[in-house]
Amino acid sequence: MAVCESLMDSRMDFIEQLLLLKGWFTRSDLMCRFDIKEAAATREIAKYRNIKGSENNLVFNKSLRRYEIKNDTFSPFFKKEITTILSNLKNKNISDIVGFDGFGIDMFPRLSEPKLEIIAPISRAIINKKTIDISYFSVTNGSSKKTIAPHSIFDSGHKLYIRCYCFKYEKFLELALDRIVSFDGVSGDSDSQSQKESDCDWNRFVDLEIEPHPNVEHPETIKYELGFNEQTKVVSVRSALAQYWLQRWSVDCSKTHCLNHKQYHLVLSNRDVLEKVSACIAPGYLLL
Repeated sequence: MAVCESLMDSRMDFIEQLLLLKGWFTRSDLMCRFDIKEAAATREIAKYRNIKGSENNLVFNKSLRRYEIKNDTFSPFFKKEITTILSNLKNKNISDIVGFDGFGIDMFPRLSEPKLEIIAPISRAIINKKTIDISYFSVTNGSSKKTIAPHSIFDSGHKLYIRCYCFKYEKFLELALDRIVSFDGVSGDSDSQSQKESDCDWNRFVDLEIEPHPNVEHPETIKYELGFNEQTKVVSVRSALAQYWLQRWSVDCSKTHCLNHKQYHLVLSNRDVLEKVSACIAPGYLLL
């Protein structure tokens, strides 16, 4: 029963997404999205219209044979997660149904993608807490063999990484998925010291205090864009990922805020917090 209710909710929610994003919908939209027949689509629309208050959300336009949003009184019944809506607009099939010509949101292509034959065994290793052998390319050390215990995958916005325990260096570190040349087998079960629970920097959070760059001519623009309520915005991130977050958001971490403010709109005001974390790629942190 729960599965059926979830399916019904997803269809009702999609009706509301169509009203919000396109302003109207027809039975064909539901037929394409959920691969259902015309009669089934008609029933789904009827279910929505039977919800008390639905008359405030949509009206049937007889001349155009479609349901249209009532802008003045529309109030969604189903919670709208902006991440879900953005994800839908990045999906070409759903974007087509909504009415966009192609993708609703164009995305920059990645320079490379990890191979399935690499990410699949890493996924299994994470879920089943296994230690694995890999071949890896490093900028500093070139090609090498590694024995690791991966526990998490994260996306920096530029690359996909795994956080893992490296037995060679006897510490937790990040490895770029694109640089893993091959999966060379399972070594065994990972012990407690190599699992996520023992990764202090992963489990510890640090507060990054960011402000508009002092050389930005109109800092109120930055504050509005990023939802500042005060001069300083505090963002809590995993200690292990702080430098990636600062790189992703182009935050000037130099002592004198000397990076180009036209590229770096933000500065890190509590720079001392980086003394406790790995920060080699935090913009400007290594400048004297």
